[in-house]
Amino acid sequence: VQDAWFAKSADIEARAAEAARTFEPGRMLNPARLVAELNGLFAQTGLVAEIGSQQSERNGSIAFHNVQVTCRGAELGSLVAFYRALESRAPYLTLEQATLALDRATPGKLSATFRVSAPEIQR
Repeated sequence: VQDAWFAKSADIEARAAEAARTFEPGRMLNPARLVAELNGLFAQTGLVAEIGSQQSERNGSIAFHNVQVTCRGAELGSLVAFYRALESRAPYLTLEQATLALDRATPGKLSATFRVSAPEIQR
């Protein structure tokens, strides 16, 4: 499998470069703007969240800023609204991972952990 990826690396890099040219730089989020955008989405959807530390991974000219957020005692409708709000901001804001569980402290509510990512072209 790894050999197959290496064999396609030139094609993958070319496609990534082409995709990067279609991004609107003004809509990309740096780490501070990522956190601010998430705070706005949480306020918009009525969720209270803990935003973890931000981490960035660089791959050539693209940086991926990642943050983990946790919501406790949330209603399903609010979580779905948050997901839809994230979805509407793609590809500038993406959901990488989501975990849902019953909130033991609040019957009938959920705890959710999301890993959100924002790509930024480094010029």
